[in-house]
Amino acid sequence: VRGWMGVAIQEITPALAKSFKLPEQRKGVLISDVNENGPSHAAGIKRGDVVIAFNGKEVSSVSQLRNLVARTMVGKDAQVKVLRDGKEQTIAVKVMERPSDEMLAKRESAPPKEKEQGETIKPPDNVLASLKIQALDNALMSQLNIPAKTTGVVITGVEPGGPAEAAGLQRGDVIQEVNHETVKNVDDYLKAANKIKKDELAVLLVNRQGNSLFVAVNPK
Repeated sequence: VRGWMGVAIQEITPALAKSFKLPEQRKGVLISDVNENGPSHAAGIKRGDVVIAFNGKEVSSVSQLRNLVARTMVGKDAQVKVLRDGKEQTIAVKVMERPSDEMLAKRESAPPKEKEQGETIKPPDNVLASLKIQALDNALMSQLNIPAKTTGVVITGVEPGGPAEAAGLQRGDVIQEVNHETVKNVDDYLKAANKIKKDELAVLLVNRQGNSLFVAVNPK
């Protein structure tokens, strides 16, 4: 039986380290999602936490943390040391048995969406200028294969050669946060995006085919 914490994790790139105000050379992995029925959520671990140690072992990569968790006895408390807002804290997480994929895939049905036509939205004058975004509607969601419960704004175009393309953003990604501000609709997106200065980097939380990941967009 493999241990399970109920989190999605990703490696920390230098740009992400900067946007999460992490010290240079910071080891650790970034939590990009917390399963609301999983043990980490119950223990109080949050998206954006950086795991720096697990049961006293320093964490340096995603695969290493996965192995440490998988090898932990189910039902045992693990001491998870995280960095949140620049402060270290240790959180006890009861490692559980990994549910079957069918259980994990059970999603609530879609909330009714407000209709917004695919109007073109004036891009902000910063690193996000090279992104075309649109409100999510049911047609787009089925066309781009976006899970029912997803909220945010969808990327419908990425300018070739721009900073967004360099960051790895793709058409069909759903933006759910801009610089740690929640984005539920186009207004939220524009409000958050317009706060970014011309030469600043932006960190986006995107949902790509049901998986959350943080992406840092660096100005040229």
